[in-house]
Amino acid sequence: MLRFGFLVLSITVLFHSCSTEFELAGQYVDRAVVYGLLDPTDNPSNGGTGHLFRVQKMFLGQASAFDMALVPDSSYFPVEALTVNLIEYDGDGGEARFPMDTITISNKDMGDPSDEDFDFFAPKQRLYKSIHNIDPELEYGIEIIKKDLTTQDTIYSADSRTAIVDVSPFRFENPSSTSPLPQQIDIFSSSSQTYKDYTLRYRTANNAAMYEVWLRFHYREIINGVQTEKSVEWLAARAEPAGILGGQSTQVPLGGEAILAKIGALVPQNPDALRIIGIERVPVGTQNRDLDIIVKMGGQGLFDFITINNSSNTSAVQDKPTYTNINNGLGLFSSRSEITYQAAYFPSQTLQVIESSPYTAGLNFTQE
Repeated sequence: MLRFGFLVLSITVLFHSCSTEFELAGQYVDRAVVYGLLDPTDNPSNGGTGHLFRVQKMFLGQASAFDMALVPDSSYFPVEALTVNLIEYDGDGGEARFPMDTITISNKDMGDPSDEDFDFFAPKQRLYKSIHNIDPELEYGIEIIKKDLTTQDTIYSADSRTAIVDVSPFRFENPSSTSPLPQQIDIFSSSSQTYKDYTLRYRTANNAAMYEVWLRFHYREIINGVQTEKSVEWLAARAEPAGILGGQSTQVPLGGEAILAKIGALVPQNPDALRIIGIERVPVGTQNRDLDIIVKMGGQGLFDFITINNSSNTSAVQDKPTYTNINNGLGLFSSRSEITYQAAYFPSQTLQVIESSPYTAGLNFTQE
């Protein structure tokens, strides 16, 4: 998925030319850590719940940074001293500000304590929320202002600005999103008994600098007479467009054998389970939902963040660079969105190979 985390460590070492003593921690200075991805599908007008932002602060102390990250007070600004605004730029030099409210989530995963990344406090965490409906044709900003509670003077501020991923020019061409007929995904040749690629084609969105293609395979599982709809989902391909202009034709090959291998790897073995491929066929056999194709898109800032934090950018003699597009802070403010094609089905030869392939033969799949 488009899932990301922050590694935050701020330690200043001060040396004095006339002394062998030094301090591991210098004077603390406020710096915000911001994470937020604007998605038009989160607009309340689209049935979404609004836009969430993580706004915290860097921490500094003598203890281990890994230990301090687990203490909420180390990472929070005083809520009464902080104002977080969503800014809407009208394109003619005008700005409108929409103050955010704080909310508390109670289901945050702390992470894996055994890895080398920072694991922040959980399961409760304070976030900032905007219910303003964003317009994908405009640009937006985030503004963080900390004031002195006595004088009301601004003592710290940070900000960022981003274009919005606009999916209005996006179109599925193969499978066709405009065809009135069901679209099939054929990944096996019965004549040559070989797997074959399926070529996904689509027209790009505006302001999207990166694309991920995810596949979701549907099946029904029957155990002791009880039927349950289930699915497995995986990242199938990445595609980098030639630019951020929408409407550009793009082709992404999806390997047939790779699809079968993923189904075999992700569906758990269970000798007591009978599995029927796809969601129930209604009204005729070809109109079935076997496979969803999800195209996830990210803005330029998100693409830069992933690229710079990719492990290939490090070596034994080079530290991992830190990416930020937050002025006077650290973190990421960008945009994302996604489009799902839900009407794809497998033809009979592909259904047969799902039943019998070396990857899936032991999973008890059958056609309806």
